[in-house]
This record gives sequence, structure tokens and C-alpha cells, in this order.
Amino acid sequence: QKHGREPVGAAADARSSIPPELGKRYSELFFEFYYITDELVFFAHRYEGHGQRFAYKLASLLYTIVFRHRIFQRFTKLAARGGKGVRVPRLLGQWMKQLDHFLSFIPMCTPSTEILWSLSRSFVAEDGRGGSRKGDIYDEDRPG
Repeated sequence: QKHGREPVGAAADARSSIPPELGKRYSELFFEFYYITDELVFFAHRYEGHGQRFAYKLASLLYTIVFRHRIFQRFTKLAARGGKGVRVPRLLGQWMKQLDHFLSFIPMCTPSTEILWSLSRSFVAEDGRGGSRKGDIYDEDRPG
């Protein structure tokens, strides 16, 4: 028991070891990322033509910068070839789900969105396959 609270379940055990200041900062940062994803969805659908392509370019910039960070790189197909049993931690999976959420509003892969689709497919699922839009592949507590 750390920080004066009783952990509940495996996820709570992991969170209980995180200092409160770090947990608060993580929550704020993730909320901003979540908000930006929703804004990109809005602008991609609100404006057609140049405005829509601009939203796709911004999304490509955002997601490629975030997911090129070294913490995410160990969960790509290329990185997993060297080891078995690579599992995406829940905290990172939430970030990956935001890309899938954005892509769920795009009916097909186009030249403007090809980078995003490729990035989504590059993530490792629990069973070793690439990412999909089903949303359950990042959940390490999934019964199996």
C-alpha cells in the first residue's frame, strides 16, 4: 500500500506504484491527446478538400511523432521479431487506441491517410499480428 490508498486488482497494483504527481501529469497529457484526436476527427469531416487534407496531414504529424518515441517502438512488428510474448501495457495501449479511433472515421486508405494506416498496422497485437481497428488488441487483461 503506497500513497495511502488500497490497490484493487492488477491494474490498480500497477497504478499504485506511480507517484501521484506523475499520475496527474500523465492524465493531463493523455486528456490533451484525446482532445486533439477528437478535434482532428471534427476538422477532417467538417471541411472537405484542402481543409480535410490539412487535417490528415496534422494527424500524420501528430501520430508519427508520438509513436516514433522509443517507448512505443518496442511494440511494433519489426521490434517483436526478436522476441516472443511482447504485450502492450494498458497505459500505452490507450494511446494506440486513439489512432485507431481516428481511423475509424475514415472509410478507406487514401494517399492522404496511407501513413496513418501503415502506422496502425505496425503495432503488435497480443497474438503477434499487426494492429487492427477492433480495439481489443491492446487490452492486456482480455480473457484468453
